[in-house]
Amino acid sequence: MEFASGIAETVSVRLASYAAQEVCLAWGAQHELRKLNKTLLAIKLVLEDAEKKQLQNPLITHWLGNLKDVCNDAEDVLDEFEFRKLRLKVQRSVKGKFLSLQGCEALEELPNGIGNLINLRLLFLTTQQMYLPKGVFKRLTLLQTLLISSCKNLKSLGEEMEYLTNLRQLWIGMCGNLESLPPNMKNLTAFHTLAIADCKKLELMRSGEGISGLRSFSVAESNLEALPNWLQESVDTLQSMLIGDCDNLTALPDWLQNLTLLEQLVIGECPKLSALPQGMHCLTALRVLMISGCPELRKRCKRETGEDWSKIKHVPKRVPI
Repeated sequence: MEFASGIAETVSVRLASYAAQEVCLAWGAQHELRKLNKTLLAIKLVLEDAEKKQLQNPLITHWLGNLKDVCNDAEDVLDEFEFRKLRLKVQRSVKGKFLSLQGCEALEELPNGIGNLINLRLLFLTTQQMYLPKGVFKRLTLLQTLLISSCKNLKSLGEEMEYLTNLRQLWIGMCGNLESLPPNMKNLTAFHTLAIADCKKLELMRSGEGISGLRSFSVAESNLEALPNWLQESVDTLQSMLIGDCDNLTALPDWLQNLTLLEQLVIGECPKLSALPQGMHCLTALRVLMISGCPELRKRCKRETGEDWSKIKHVPKRVPI
């Protein structure tokens, strides 16, 4: 069991940060927070002494347990202030172009007002919900960049992304239960950047079908065994590709040679990847090739002597590590 003085210290630190935040003024609670902070500091000093004596006196142990409950109640109050601060942030973003919920990993539900922020250009979401609330994207027609991170329970992004007609970039990270991408992303004609990291349940081979016109594609910490074939829909546009920490990736596809506009290819920490595909010499636009954490592939790309050297010697910047 965590000592009560430790909890009091945690609450006190949180109070120090919240006391300076605008939510205190907005809700007329700054005086009460100052009083609570002073009380908790005093309790902490008493508790540190009491905890040393609890082994000799069972009554002190019982008393410490009660005080722990008091401190936990104080943390609940602070959680409410955190939610109110977030609600104020949403309310004040109605005319703004950016909203970030980064750092709000404990947020159980997204604020209802997000769907009304019709001027948003960038949105950073995090939530504990399994599914995004209905209508969250429907009116965000000006949104250009969407970042979704640390949503450990999220299973689906819903079917409303087709309303994001100006969406250009989608970044998804640390969503361990996300199973699929939205089915109607093919309607997003402005969309050009897709980055996915640490979403091991995400079925990329099928759920991205219909996506086209990508200029940049990144995937990291994935269970992919092969690159999804739907990337061929971007054969005339793809300029940058990053593949990292894909332990099960064994080969790159032969159609890679058709990415004639590809300028940058970065491959890192793919230990089972042992060779480059035939036709790499066809990638005449390729300017940067970086390979790291791929022992067998690194050997094959060794200057002059490697079996794959002839495939990449035309690339101006080669960084095998």
